[in-house]
Amino acid sequence: GEIEAPEIEPAWRLNLLRARIASGARDEGEALLSFLAGSTVPGVRETVPGDPSRPVLRPDVACNYILAAYRQYRWSGDVDGMRVAYPGLLKALDWLKAQDGDGDGIPEGASAWDYRTYKGTFSYTAGLYLASLRAGEVLARTFKDAKAEADLKERFRLARTAATAQLWNGRVFIKNLDPATGERSVNLFAGSLAGEWAAELLDLGELYDRRQVSLA
Repeated sequence: GEIEAPEIEPAWRLNLLRARIASGARDEGEALLSFLAGSTVPGVRETVPGDPSRPVLRPDVACNYILAAYRQYRWSGDVDGMRVAYPGLLKALDWLKAQDGDGDGIPEGASAWDYRTYKGTFSYTAGLYLASLRAGEVLARTFKDAKAEADLKERFRLARTAATAQLWNGRVFIKNLDPATGERSVNLFAGSLAGEWAAELLDLGELYDRRQVSLA
């Protein structure tokens, strides 16, 4: 059910303010729409050391932006505000799709766990991406955007299938797999089920198979 949140949280206000300043937006609604444009794309936060022409791309940051926006909508019930934000969230999901360099349906890149960049599928990012796709699908259904709903539903199916095949070892979801080389981590990761947690918090349903989640 709905969770009451009478005041928008300070961290969310700060993010909106940063987006507004960076984009020159006239109000918060416009800031949401432009947050994903140009130099203000979530996930682009810095450049590769020694090469200022190469941005460090962090798909998990974009996923967290989508989930934070959806959370605010769920907690506040502000349909009109989400209607304004919705096109920007679709842009975020399109940006994430573009970060899939190996065609498995899951974005690659660095992450906020920035002590190391993992090649290929990273369990933390994969889970957050599944939750973001599900949030987008729910919003598309809410706003009667049938084309986006069908697209996001199919993207979720493909990403879930790939993530399960690549990361589930019969006991846990491993840290990462590089599909290009077949190199597979033998370790689990503390944030492997972060997306599952977010989905449960936001009533988005199960992302992975319940039996696998229970075991992991």
